[in-house]
Amino acid sequence: MKPNTAISVVEQEYLTIVSEFAVDLLAMDSVDDILWYVAQDVIPKLGFVDVVIYLFDSKRQILTQKATFGHKNPCDQEIFKPIEIKVGEGVVGHVAINKQPILITDTRLNPYYIVDDKSRLSELSVPMMADDTFIGVIDSEHPNVNFYDENHLKVVVTIASLLATKISNLRTVNSLREVITELEYN
Repeated sequence: MKPNTAISVVEQEYLTIVSEFAVDLLAMDSVDDILWYVAQDVIPKLGFVDVVIYLFDSKRQILTQKATFGHKNPCDQEIFKPIEIKVGEGVVGHVAINKQPILITDTRLNPYYIVDDKSRLSELSVPMMADDTFIGVIDSEHPNVNFYDENHLKVVVTIASLLATKISNLRTVNSLREVITELEYN
């Protein structure tokens, strides 16, 4: 007997989203453009109503909101009252410490939950890791209890991995360009 290898319609849809994202990433060369693309064009395809992407500032040990979709994004590439979160603070700060995703089915029962702009009832927070380097967090909240599931977790983990790798590569290329420029002027 053959094992059941069929994937669900939802899994196929998520695979398509991730595949398209991976292809689109190849042509992108600006961290800001990539972050806004993920926040406004990729994550909404998952049916999410909210997302905030944080980048980690290792010198200051904080996470800064860099791109959003939903209530925090009134128009274009604008963030409504952007905040910074200390490592260890709130759900996002705990993801920064543990480097593990957190799926919260009911935020009212989670001691780390912090209200940013509006209280919501479920949350999915995923670290962006490139090899062993922590880049930031993709965080999404939803007004309904039990909104996020294991399929959401899997696809956001994949998106976060692709995003972190691209950001890490862009940072490396930019650092090399700076070194080359410096060497040319010396």
